[in-house]
Amino acid sequence: MKTTHVLRLKAAAAVAIGAIFFLAAMVSTAAAMGEKIIGKVVRDAGGYVLVADSGEYLLSGKPVADLAEKTVAVDGDVEYGAAAKTLRVDSAVALKIPDRTVADPGGGVRSG
Repeated sequence: MKTTHVLRLKAAAAVAIGAIFFLAAMVSTAAAMGEKIIGKVVRDAGGYVLVADSGEYLLSGKPVADLAEKTVAVDGDVEYGAAAKTLRVDSAVALKIPDRTVADPGGGVRSG
């Protein structure tokens, strides 16, 4: 009788551990979704980072060194880690966005 109880506990523990690994794999897969994010590429101590309205993303995948200090549109997969978001770059294109906006003497705003 005691042996049956021990076997049931071991089986329950094995099922629980398997469920934890399954859920972790599902969360990881669900977190990696293709997205297009617009932001500025900046150099950081850990590499290149995309600074966007939705936050900062560590960049991995295709090289982006030539896009440093430029506003870009990045297509890729976002992975949400415990400490940071990572964006695996599939493609990145520099955007032609004016760097500054100045007041127009006529009362409007124009880009310069």
